Order: sequence, then C-alpha cells, then structure tokens
Amino acid sequence: MNIIYSCDNKVAKYATTSMASVCVNHCDEQVNFYFLSRGFDEYTIGEIKKTAAMYGANVEFIKVPDGMFADFRIGKQEYQNYWPEETYYYFMAHELLPHSIARALYMDVDVIVSADIRSYYYDSFDGKLMLVTRSEKDIDVEQMMKKPDRLFLSSSMNEIFNTGVLVMNLEGFRKNNININTYLEFVNYVEQNGMKEELFADQGIMNGIFADKVKLCGRPLEYNDNFNMYGDSKILHAAGHIVKPWVFRMRPNIDPLVYGNGRKPFEWVEANIRLSLIWWEYAKLASNYEAMLAEVEQFEKLKYNEYNEKYTALAKWYKYKVGC
Repeated sequence: MNIIYSCDNKVAKYATTSMASVCVNHCDEQVNFYFLSRGFDEYTIGEIKKTAAMYGANVEFIKVPDGMFADFRIGKQEYQNYWPEETYYYFMAHELLPHSIARALYMDVDVIVSADIRSYYYDSFDGKLMLVTRSEKDIDVEQMMKKPDRLFLSSSMNEIFNTGVLVMNLEGFRKNNININTYLEFVNYVEQNGMKEELFADQGIMNGIFADKVKLCGRPLEYNDNFNMYGDSKILHAAGHIVKPWVFRMRPNIDPLVYGNGRKPFEWVEANIRLSLIWWEYAKLASNYEAMLAEVEQFEKLKYNEYNEKYTALAKWYKYKVGC
C-alpha cells in the first residue's frame, strides 16, 4: 500500500499520527510512505522515520524542484496565504514517484484511517484516473455530472469530490500524458473567464479537470467523513474544522482568547471534539506523541481529564480499540 503526503515543514510532524493510523489498521500489509515537499528539518525527518520503523513501513522523501508550482496561487487572497505551494505537489505524483508504482493513496495530513480500507485502495479503476470520495452527504452526483461546463464543476459550490483523500491511478496519469501544463492551462482558462477567485485551491482544479475521469467509491462519508455522521466511517478527515485536531485535545466551546475575533460557538464544535478524541488516541501510537502533547497549551493539558470526563458521552461515536 503506497501512501502520499504533500506538505510543508510546518505540518509534516503531525503526519506521524496519520501514518500510525494507516499502519495499525493494516498490520499484515506492507506500507510505503512518500513525502513530497521542498524539504523538512532534521527533527521532522527523524520522527517520520521513527514512526515508520515502529511498524516496519518504508518511507521516502522526495524533494520537488523549486518553482515547479509557483504559478498555482489561486483563489481568494486569504486562501492563497493559507495553502502553501506544497498543496499542489501531488498533482505530479505520477512523475515524482518511481514509475514502477502503479497506484497510490494521497491523503492530507489531517486524515485518520480508522479501519481497514483495502476495499477502497484496491478497488478497480474501471478506466478512470482516480478513486474518489464524497465529504458531503447530500449531493446529486448524477445531476452534477450532466453539467458540461468545467467552470461550473471547479467552483467551490459545485465540486463533486473531495481531494483530501483519493487513490491515484499513476499508471493511467502517465499513459494520458498528464503534465504540469495540463493544470496550468486550466488555471489560465479559469482566470480568462474571471473565475479564478472561485477556485478552492487544489480541489477546484482537480474537479474542473477530472470530474468525468473519476470513480466515486463507497457510500457518502464512508471514506471521507469530517463529522463521523454514522459513527463507523473508515476515514476521518478534519476538513473544514475550526481548528485542526493537533491544536487542541477537546473543548466544550470556542474560547475567543484562543480563536480570536470573539467568535461565538458554532453548531459543529462537537465535531471538532469528537474528531480530536480519536486523533489523540492515534497520536499515542506515533513516535513524537510526547512532543506533540507538549505543544498543547498548559491550560488544556491541565483541563483535559476534566473535559474528558464531562464529554465521555461523545466517545460513543468512536471505537477506542485502534488497529488490528
């Protein structure tokens, strides 16, 4: 099983939790991790290697040539500042990874695998370039696919699939001669039509180009769930969350001192708490667990047991037994 992460040095150290979640749920599977980046510091490389070694996994660091994705600053200005250049590196995974690799699962760093996902990973491509997932429960995919306009499908309001989790047919990408210009031409096309600010980073580009070249897998949310709607989703993704799970362990509400702007609690705060619970359970299985824990504010460390007891009821959404 080949896993791709594409991230900068700032968040790479948190990938160890995602790595551990993959390994412990596939105990009899050889797992190979590939990191696409501009380079990591020695500490981060060391912890990633340690976590991989703990589970007998392989890891390879692939440095992407400078400037290869310099023209991919798209979307609204706040999005451009939020997503680094590394966001787009997986676009060229078929060229950056060894050509002997036919398929690989790309995952965002904020993804946790909570069950055996081989039925998804090894599913037939059926001539498509990607096996994709839905992170929205109620989406009429058939109706969406009737829209021929690529600009429509690339808009953040009309995307068919989520790009935080997808199995890439690397062999198919090579055979179809997908290259950097494939993406740049689409970005230019969108810009010429005055829609560049509507693109939601890599997700908008991938939907606009490949909407008719993907195979949707599983029921809605089965392989990409940021709310754990059913309680048995196999892949959990902290997409759209107020804060990432490594920023805090759990909170009953939004603290304006922490989150700024005096925000009021959102109705989906509980989703942050539920996902944070399971994320930290898997974090315990990573080599740098203590270091990640040390980053959490002292207040939250002191209050964790109190919150944990108060919110035990939320734990029913998760199975605390992790791994095989």
